[in-house]
Order: sequence, then C-alpha cells, then structure tokens
Amino acid sequence: MPIAFSGRRKTLRLAALAVAFGSLVAAGGRAKAATILVTTLDDSDVADADCSLREAIVAANGDAAHQGCGAGNGPDRIEFGVEGTILLGSDLPIVIKDLVLAGPPLAPDRLPALVINGGDHRMFVLDGMPDGRTLTVLRLTLREGSHPTGGGCVRFNDGDRLVVADSRMTACRTDGIGGAIFGKNGASLTMRRSSLAGNLGADFAGALYFLGEGSDDPVTPPTATFVIEDSTFSGNQAELNGGGVVTGYANGEIRRSTLSGNSTLDAGGGLLVIYGYVTVDQSTITGNTADADDDDAEEAGGGLYVVGDGNVPATVALHSTVIGGNFQDFGQPSDVAAGEAGAILSDGFNLIGVRDGASQFFVVGSPNANDDWVGSRVSPVLAGLAALEDNGGPTKTNAPSPGSLLVDHGNCPGELRDQRGFGDLTTLRRPVDQALIPDSSDGCDIGAFEADGVELPAALFLDGFESGDTGAWSSAVP
Repeated sequence: MPIAFSGRRKTLRLAALAVAFGSLVAAGGRAKAATILVTTLDDSDVADADCSLREAIVAANGDAAHQGCGAGNGPDRIEFGVEGTILLGSDLPIVIKDLVLAGPPLAPDRLPALVINGGDHRMFVLDGMPDGRTLTVLRLTLREGSHPTGGGCVRFNDGDRLVVADSRMTACRTDGIGGAIFGKNGASLTMRRSSLAGNLGADFAGALYFLGEGSDDPVTPPTATFVIEDSTFSGNQAELNGGGVVTGYANGEIRRSTLSGNSTLDAGGGLLVIYGYVTVDQSTITGNTADADDDDAEEAGGGLYVVGDGNVPATVALHSTVIGGNFQDFGQPSDVAAGEAGAILSDGFNLIGVRDGASQFFVVGSPNANDDWVGSRVSPVLAGLAALEDNGGPTKTNAPSPGSLLVDHGNCPGELRDQRGFGDLTTLRRPVDQALIPDSSDGCDIGAFEADGVELPAALFLDGFESGDTGAWSSAVP
C-alpha cells in the first residue's frame, strides 16, 4: 500500500531526507570512497584476475591496486560478489583506515550468505592510531577466529569505532578477553540485529568486552558510548567474569535484546558493568550462570552484576526488562548483584526473579509500587520463559510461556516492534494487548518478546525519522 503524506508532515519528512542526503555528501568526502569487490572464496594473495578478501584489505589499506583488486580511496567499502565460505589460511592484515565490510543481501532465512571462517587465525583487527577509525561489519557470519589476547572475531583499539549489523559471530575464542569482540579504549560501539553465540573468552567476557576511554587513577569520567539493539548473546562462556557482555568506562544502552544461557566461573553470568551509566530497556536476561564450575564459591550476579568501587561508580537503570531464571551459586537462583559502588535502579515495569545481592535497590512485590515484579530466594517470582529458539526475526529469543507474568505488564510507549520486528498489525506498534489480562501500563510485555505479535512491514525509518533514530537507514548502517 502506498505511503501517503499530507501537508506539513510531508514537507518535514522530505526536508529531513534532504538534510540526511546532504550530510552524506558533505561528511568526510564519502562520495569519493572506493568500492572493492571480492570475486573469489579463495584466501589467496597472488597476481591473478581474482580479488580475494585478503587482497582487498591490502588494497584498501594502501589506497593502491593490489593483485586483482582495484585501488582504495579514503574510507573504502569491501563488497562480496560471491556467496559461501572463505576459509582463512593465516592471519588477515590489520585494518588501518575507515572500512565497511558488506556481505551480500540476506538470504530468505535471514542468514548471511557469506561466511568467513577464521580457521583459528586472527580475523578483523582495526588499529586506527593515532586518531581512531571506524570498522563496519554488515551481513556477515564470522566464525572460528582466534586472537591470543582479545577479540577472536573482531578487535578494535584506542579511539576506534565499531559498527555491527545483521551479522553473526560464533565459535570465536581468545586466551585473553572478549571471545568474539574486544574493544580496548574504544570510542564507540553500535550493534543491531546481530547474534553472538558459542564464543569463549578465557579471561573476561565470553562474547563482548567493550572497554571505553577512561581511567581510575586519576579518575576520569567515561567518554565512550555504545548502543546494542535487537541482538542476542547466547551460549558464550568466560572462565573468570562476564559470561556474555562486559562493558566498562562507557555509557550506553541495551534495547530489545536477549542475553540467554551464557556462563562464567565467577561474576556476571549475563551482563557485567564495570564503570559507567547503562540503560537496559525491554530486554530479556535469563538462563545465565555465574558458577559454571559448581564450586559454591561466592560468585555474584547470575544475570547482572554491577561492579563499581570507591573510585569508579557503575549504574544500571532497568526499564520493562526481565532478569529471571539465572543462577549465582550452582543451583541457587540469584539474578542481580551490585558491588560497593554499584547501583541498579528501576525505571519501572521490570521482573526481577530473585533480588538477593541487590536487595537494597528492589522492594519485593507482585507488583510493588514501582510496577516491578520482584522476588527473593525465599519467595522467587517466576518469569515463565520458554527455551531460546527461532521465534521469527533475525535472532533467537525466549518467548513467554502461557500464563507468564511478563504478558501485558510492561511499558513501551512509542515502540514500533519487539526484538524480532513483531507487534500489532492493526496499530503498527509493538503492544499486543491481551483482553483478559489487566494491563500494568500500555499492554506491552516485559522483555524483548511481544506475545501473539506478528511480523510487521519493514519501516524505512524506525521512528518516522522524527527523533533522529536512523537504525533502519543511516550513513553508518545502510
């Protein structure tokens, strides 16, 4: 059905589009950037007519033709004219400039058509010193990469920026920190509609470790930022802390995302926040474990652990989020925990299965005065979530089971869809109101999943472009 605009609204939308286009042309000479096409699945660096991924990176780095690849020119874009798997035979060259790696259009099953198998070699490392650069990964599957100190799939460094969209990272590992992604003193991280599953960090962070710029001696405020939306972290493992995601010295938000089945031997089975202010909105954190070695030591925060100490405070604000069915000591439920300078705040409409470890921040209630459903070890509140599986959309999710307290007890004003891209077909909004269940607010469900939702038509702009959220279309994420 054609989209109709009327009067002033049409004028505003067209004006916004014109401004966006103008900024693309004006920003950094993007129109002059080169597109380098990979034409072979072979991991080669030989003088022939084909352009391999390895050769394309060399051509982009040097702004000069290399083997069968055309010359790079400024911030370049590597595209893939082939589908299938590239198996690396050795470490890929380090990326030293702004670069977009764009896979083919997504297959009908929403899986990326191009797989890069690291073969236990180093994959994508961005090192844009001294000013920092941007690496963008679109529509790719990265698997079985390895890095000795951090980031088995992707590593970015001082002042660098990473953008990941519609991609998957699996079975990557490191003997250090961040099984799939490691950002060391990075400037920013953006992730949308992506999945990080089955990765291993021998020290911290089974899937993602994002350490922004900052210091605790002397103490400086975090300047780095991150946004994680519509993404799933599952089955990742860390031997020390942070089974799924670890962030530090950064302010950011996690929205409409799932952390499920991650594990660590120590603290923060799902999410570990070291220093900074983090908002977790409409997300699901379940089935994570903070004592995977079954030693009954004093581990903390099966689902969420907010560290902080006397010098570097850490705060997590929860809204319409479920943290339930996680485990702290083996077999003992404990969903949240906070360190001496850590705080977990409620913006309302959450479900916390067991509050022990952060009881000072949550009043037990079904619901309490803040519209939170909160339980304790003595009297836990069950989230009623099914196992992680493909429920539609680009990533796996945990659906509420029949009778779950999550249904209609959330709050999501203005939201167009859940993590999967589902919602109410009549209103073209996320909330699907169940007539027989009293609403806590607007009929939205708690967490990343909207029960009885259907897949909604794709939006050109996620929010009509009015608020500036260009998650569906932007210069960074086409």
